[in-house]
Amino acid sequence: MPLSGPSGSLPLPAFLEKRLFSTPPRVRSLNINNINPHVKEAKYAVRGELAIKSEQYKAQLAKGEGKDLPFDSVVAANIGNPQQLDQKPITFFRQVASILENPALLDAQEALEKSSGYKSDVFERARKLLKDVKSVGAYSQSQGAAGIRQSVADFIERRDGYPADAQSIYLSAGASSGVNTLMSVICASPQTGILVPIPQYPLYTATLALQNAHCVPYYLHEESNWSTNVDGMRDALKKAQKQGIDVRAVVVINPGNPTGASLIPEAINSVLELAAEEKLLCIADEVYQTNIFEGEFQSFKKGLRDLQKSA
Repeated sequence: MPLSGPSGSLPLPAFLEKRLFSTPPRVRSLNINNINPHVKEAKYAVRGELAIKSEQYKAQLAKGEGKDLPFDSVVAANIGNPQQLDQKPITFFRQVASILENPALLDAQEALEKSSGYKSDVFERARKLLKDVKSVGAYSQSQGAAGIRQSVADFIERRDGYPADAQSIYLSAGASSGVNTLMSVICASPQTGILVPIPQYPLYTATLALQNAHCVPYYLHEESNWSTNVDGMRDALKKAQKQGIDVRAVVVINPGNPTGASLIPEAINSVLELAAEEKLLCIADEVYQTNIFEGEFQSFKKGLRDLQKSA
């Protein structure tokens, strides 16, 4: 018998009665079988099964469980996180950031210098940045704040000895965001391919999987200090082209991640010459340029300008 509405009013409509009182099996509208298949193909090993398991162990130990485990602490070293290993952060950056977040601290300069170790250059930098961006809570230009882009251009000019144009610089929310944007622009079809060094941080292979594009691997050799092998790069390129892959760019990580190797100028020149011959975009990932263990860092931009100057 149909259920009545309130106070003996007309019965509830059948569709509403069914919706309210039926108990069909719960079906998720979004599940592993109907999501974007390219997401399932993207693998980020440094945050994969081992990292997840380590967090489970860490939680066990925090609860006083895991007495049978052969260790009593877990240190996360999977993503190169030195402050997990008690490396002290660079004070300057944090102090500047604290003033940007709370500009009222500018009125307490003397007290902060006496009690908290703030230096005068911290306040100088904070004032300059606030003048450029007005507020860290505000949106900037899409290309990035003009004053900060000019600072980047000035740094590149000091580093390389060649002019740098702030109008040609785009800021991103970290390297991953920049790489994702570049790959979105470059990968025009499922036949697009990008030359990627192996070993590498999995950002590139994962991003290419999301773009449904081809990772074209070229291998670095430990016996040559993990340097770029241009002959191997060319072989990988030709093999991919024979398979119908439209190879459009080459990625070079300098210094290498995870190898830490810095490319010598001759190796940089060889890559640039190959890119010019094959009309490839050269993507130079140089985010670790201040982390030099052996040799010296030279940027790909300097290498390119040197070649152009000598031509």
